[in-house]
Amino acid sequence: MHHAMGDASLATEVLALFEAQLSRLEGLDWTHLDLAFEMHTLRGAAAAVGAIQLQDIAERWRAGGSGFEATLTAAIKSFRAKVLN
Repeated sequence: MHHAMGDASLATEVLALFEAQLSRLEGLDWTHLDLAFEMHTLRGAAAAVGAIQLQDIAERWRAGGSGFEATLTAAIKSFRAKVLN
């Protein structure tokens, strides 16, 4: 609500756009993913909606190693459970 200046309909619209971005990211083929671009985009969008855990993961994706996709997917599910449901 802070970033939407108290406008509930704007906050809802921004969260819906963020959810669409998360769904698109989950549906991508990770073997052909430009992770630098995707994580840069996710980091900015997560910061805009206050999704701090997702922002942190996107900032540190290079250190994620082979378990990065699973870590990100778990964080997306956690965000959805806490905020979107």
